[in-house]
Amino acid sequence: MNNIAQKLAETGKWHINTAMLSERADHKCEYCGLDFFESVSNYKSFQIDHIIPTSSGGSNDNENKAVSCKTCNMDLKSRWNPATVCDSKDRKKLIEAVKKYVKSREDFYEEEILQMKNIVNGEIK
Repeated sequence: MNNIAQKLAETGKWHINTAMLSERADHKCEYCGLDFFESVSNYKSFQIDHIIPTSSGGSNDNENKAVSCKTCNMDLKSRWNPATVCDSKDRKKLIEAVKKYVKSREDFYEEEILQMKNIVNGEIK
């Protein structure tokens, strides 16, 4: 156990396993890079995601867990299973597949937002 994870756990705010997972991810969302210690909003969005959802047969061990922000975990990735597009069980490759999927979902919502802005601004009738 490393010193930073131990100190985080000693605050009583973090479980030691959560602290170790966060340390492994450099305290950032493993899908979009959001820094959890940059703001209260970021800190409060901290979650642990099962890379391969347990509902799809993913394990509950740390190799199948990723530190994620709420937006990536719940709103963009949700229950999507990267094993459907990635032949490898390698954690890094699975996370790369999730990053691509999350980016594609962000792009989809960016287009939707633009459409809504255009309606609100009276540019589409």
